[in-house]
Amino acid sequence: EILSVKNSETLLDPCYGFGSLAITVGQNSKVIYGQEINTETYGIGKLNNLIANKDNYIKMEDSLINCNNSADVVVCNSPFSIKAYNIEQHHLDYLKWGNPPVGNADYNFISLVLDKMKDRGAIIVSEGVLFRGGKEGEIRKNIIKDNFIDGIISLPGGVFKNTAIPTNILFFSKNKSNTDIFMLD
Repeated sequence: EILSVKNSETLLDPCYGFGSLAITVGQNSKVIYGQEINTETYGIGKLNNLIANKDNYIKMEDSLINCNNSADVVVCNSPFSIKAYNIEQHHLDYLKWGNPPVGNADYNFISLVLDKMKDRGAIIVSEGVLFRGGKEGEIRKNIIKDNFIDGIISLPGGVFKNTAIPTNILFFSKNKSNTDIFMLD
């Protein structure tokens, strides 16, 4: 509801999974694009599209290496703290705010959401994304400097089925009229 996707807008989920996030957030969207790397999850996501009576474009592909779609709104519930790709091995042009450490892809997914959204987006992340320093701290500083963070909602552990750790939803906008960042704990 915060993103309030209109029927004239497109939606992208680069970590499509079962499709529940994209189908719920994009229920009014003109079209939903999705990418999923896991074969079994991809099949279930396609099936959920049929059940939801959605005519969407879902590809089985690694979005961190190849994500050609952009959309008005991008949503993502990426896997937490998976290993990032070696930047020398892959040309990752979505990393405009800095190169994340190879040991963690959280900021790869955040950068991908920011790069592929035309207007606004949201990503679910672990709590560490907000506090880690080093390369991730520099990327976070660059994103804040570009005024893309609209707000952060911090959630307690156990809210999502796939993890018991505290999580956060980061909301982004490319058309902010102020520099405020709302925060809800």
